[in-house]
This record gives sequence, C-alpha cells and structure tokens, in this order.
Amino acid sequence: MTNKRMHSYRLTKPGSANVARLTEEAIPTPGHGQVLVHVRASAINFRDLIIANGWYPLPIPDDQVPLSDGAGEVVAVGEGVSRFKKGDRVANSFFPNLYAGKFNQATQQWVAHHEGWLTEYKVVSAEALVGIPDHLSFEEAATLPCAAVTAWSALQGVRAGDTVLTQGTGGVALFALQFAKAMGARVIATTSSWSKAARLAELGADHVLNYKTVEEWGVDFHANVTQGFHRNLTHPVG
Repeated sequence: MTNKRMHSYRLTKPGSANVARLTEEAIPTPGHGQVLVHVRASAINFRDLIIANGWYPLPIPDDQVPLSDGAGEVVAVGEGVSRFKKGDRVANSFFPNLYAGKFNQATQQWVAHHEGWLTEYKVVSAEALVGIPDHLSFEEAATLPCAAVTAWSALQGVRAGDTVLTQGTGGVALFALQFAKAMGARVIATTSSWSKAARLAELGADHVLNYKTVEEWGVDFHANVTQGFHRNLTHPVG
C-alpha cells in the first residue's frame, strides 16, 4: 500500500451544528486475528442520529468515529486469520463481540465500545465480519447489519399465511415488509403519507393504512383488515 494516510470523520460535540470533523490519520496495521478493511460504503441509521444528537443511553467516547454499519474490501490480513483473504468483500456484524448466544451486558457495540465505520480504512476482528454475496453492492451490503438484521430477528417464527403489521417507512420496517413477504406472510403497513403508501404497495404490502387520514386506524385494522387471518404480529417501528 503506497498511501499510508487516510481520512476519518470524528464526533466533536454531539448536538451541535458541527457534530463531526474530518481528520487525516495513519492507516492502521492489523494484528493477530484482525484484518484491515478498505471501507467502500457506510450507512446511517436512526441510532447514528441519536448518537450525533447526544441522546444515546450509553456513553460515547470523545472524538469517536461514528456510524455502526459499513462494508468494504479486505486489503491486509493479520496472523492467525483463515476466514478471509486479501480481496474479499465484507460487511460488519452489528455487535462486534457477539458471535453466538443471546445479547448480554458484555455485548459490545460499534461507536459506544469500538470506533465506527465513517472512515477510509478500519482494522477489525475477523470474527466481527461476514462475507458479502456477489449479487450485492458495497452500498447495499452496508445497509444490512443494523436495520435488516433487526427486522429478520423480529420475524423469527413467522410462517406462510401469517399476518404481519409493519409501522412506518424506516429501514427496519421496509426490510421487515420484504422479509415477511418472502416468508409468505400477508403484510399490512402503516404510514402518514400517500406517496409513501404507493412505495409500500410497490414493495409488496397487501394493505396500507394512512394513520393521518384514518384516526382510528387501529380499530379499522382489527375490524376489517385481519378478518379470517391468524397469528397477527406487530413489527417494531424502525
């Protein structure tokens, strides 16, 4: 690698107009069990906006690199790494030290415990990465770790013929809509905008409720929409 310097964004004062500053830094070197990733795309989630505004429940270290989702190419491999090689395309897992089992107090998070993904190069444990399928771009893969995995986890147990209610048009809700349809479920989506309603229908929603025009949409949902359907699931807002 001829260029030994890189750029990163670092949080300055959460809640201020100038919440991040651009820095120039040395490109890090991967250690044992680590790889160096050339970050090609990063994604912004609502969580990242909460952190930038200073509202996140966990403390955020000063001068931290933001964003919890990213994707890129492995450009160097440390000793002891067998899962990836130079040139592999990878994305991060949302919890960098949770490889199996349930979430617990020892589970770490990007930005809160590890620097985030708004940087050109990043050293990461090989265990905190997954390979990107060939059919996904870096930009597409970067949207998956937070929103898509949250939606997928919330839909566990859904079967063909079930009815799923998604709320809003955030990243989690849009992924949940598409996953639920792929599972064979009937999806009812809520929104406050008819233009967004059209997009929800394009993505496969079987019924769209505009809660701005139908104030008692919950009554309408239970009285008219779910008739004859079983195992209704309300998906969390996202």
